[in-house]
Amino acid sequence: MRVIRPRFDHLTREQEQHLARQWRNEHNVEAFNRLVTSHFGLAIAEAQRWWHANKNLAIEDLVQEGCIGLTIAAQKFDPKRNIRFYTYAISWVKAMISRFVVRNVTAVKITTANQRKTFYHFNDVRNVLIDRGQTPSLQDLANCLGVKLTDVQLIAAHMGRANKVIDDEFRDTCDSPETMVLDLVERQHLERNVAGAIARLTAREQYIVRQRFFTDQPWTLKALGKHYKLTRERIRQIQNVALTKLKDMLNTTGVN
Repeated sequence: MRVIRPRFDHLTREQEQHLARQWRNEHNVEAFNRLVTSHFGLAIAEAQRWWHANKNLAIEDLVQEGCIGLTIAAQKFDPKRNIRFYTYAISWVKAMISRFVVRNVTAVKITTANQRKTFYHFNDVRNVLIDRGQTPSLQDLANCLGVKLTDVQLIAAHMGRANKVIDDEFRDTCDSPETMVLDLVERQHLERNVAGAIARLTAREQYIVRQRFFTDQPWTLKALGKHYKLTRERIRQIQNVALTKLKDMLNTTGVN
């Protein structure tokens, strides 16, 4: 196979917004094309990621679908949103490529919500675990995805097979890229608000909250008590006071 090298014409946030405004307000085709072509590398990289899992498909077809996703993203991108075009476009690129794969790579009837969820996130979750130095089993993937082992086994089997067909319902019942982007924007907004609220706590409250709720291996009350030379109950009291403060601060920003 001819290796396709991803290439990015890196744009600043201001350049992206300027090009998007030119397209939305003036239908400037040159600006539209610049916004799309500068992110061709995104479509190529995502296409190659899917090709490695489904090598019976032509990489060129996957790239083409990714580029279609880019054009849809460019048409819908709103420069007023506080989000980079890359972040917005990746959802459309993934959606178009994955839907192409769905139409062409499986004969297994995938009809349940958990099977759909597993299909769309199988590679992403596996790659995250591998990046953490793990060799994930199918049971590990099932645990991370919150689905049954049989769902993961079904999708794992399908990933390596060719000449398959899927039920068209799959595509229609999944979240739209627009919904995924809105969820991402909302999550980023929440994370900024939470980070800002935590920064207003005392140093000890910040440390306790972070170690209790924002680490991969949360500390126990006993461990924090040993660290501060305080009783476990005293640590619990400090934690509860900090959480109350956070709740009050987040309520003022409209975050429930």
